[in-house]
Amino acid sequence: MRGLAAIAVVVLHAQHILLPGGTIAVDFFFALSGFVIARTYDSRFVRGLSASRFVGLRVVRLYPLYLAGLCFGVARIATSSFQAVGTYSSWDIVVTVLFGLAFLPSPFMTELGPLNAPSWSLYMELLANVFYAFALARCRTIVLIAVMAVSGFGIAYGALVHGSADLGVVWSTAWGGVARVIFGFTLGMIVSRIHNRIINGGWMCLAPIAILFGAMFAPGLRGDRAVVDLVMIFTAVPAALWLGATLNLPARLARPAAALGQISYPLYAIHFPVLLWLNAGPLALHRVRFSFWFTTYLVAVMALAWVLARSWDPVIRMHLKRILRNFAYRWILKSSSVR
Repeated sequence: MRGLAAIAVVVLHAQHILLPGGTIAVDFFFALSGFVIARTYDSRFVRGLSASRFVGLRVVRLYPLYLAGLCFGVARIATSSFQAVGTYSSWDIVVTVLFGLAFLPSPFMTELGPLNAPSWSLYMELLANVFYAFALARCRTIVLIAVMAVSGFGIAYGALVHGSADLGVVWSTAWGGVARVIFGFTLGMIVSRIHNRIINGGWMCLAPIAILFGAMFAPGLRGDRAVVDLVMIFTAVPAALWLGATLNLPARLARPAAALGQISYPLYAIHFPVLLWLNAGPLALHRVRFSFWFTTYLVAVMALAWVLARSWDPVIRMHLKRILRNFAYRWILKSSSVR
């Protein structure tokens, strides 16, 4: 489901009209993240895992492929002589790159991630992980429900004002992006805690996939995108997550599903700057029939995502872990000398 949702985001950015509700995929990512994190780390926090240690682990997990997307964004800008960022100065771009290397959104531009627009959700994801480590992990389920309800009201208000639930990409809707990630993350945590963990197999596993994609294909009502988005976020996303946690794939689908899952994050992280570079470059994809260029582009970017998942990601993770271990060791030595 994660891999298919990542492909849906690629389709959305290539041809929005094909998936009018495609932004729901990001809300599903947030919910799935909360589910997986709670399943994996709730018990570890009970056994004494520190918040700082958890945040370090999550940075190691998220940063390498985020950095790859940032590098592709910088390459796109460099090869287009800065024309792709409108009226922003070279200094704005330099500052954006420096903030981006620190895993922080751009402070001066309209978008949180002008070099790679989907990175806004990675900033939100990291924010949710910090919130989880220092607060949510120790909250009772009833408190999580209250937090989810408040953030749900935030999404509803933002969607009705903005005209859709596509909130968080730019600074003017960043607060709506925070509401989206907190709602999805706490929803995932709640499902993780109350799900009975009874797993069934079979072809019924296609049901949550059908629910998720049905939500993304749903058109607006008389041009009113916001109402449809809200209905899908509040119904289709939790239903797809619950059923996805209940149903396993048949054995014959396990291997391709695992491959899709492996490339989902790198695909999400790099596809957008690659798409923009191709559209602005000598190929001028908009002049070619969509079915031809998109198929070629999708196959190529999925192959690139696979290479990054198998080579770039583990290597950068290894170096980051070494840096964090050395930093923690020096901090312990310094603390001991102070005492």
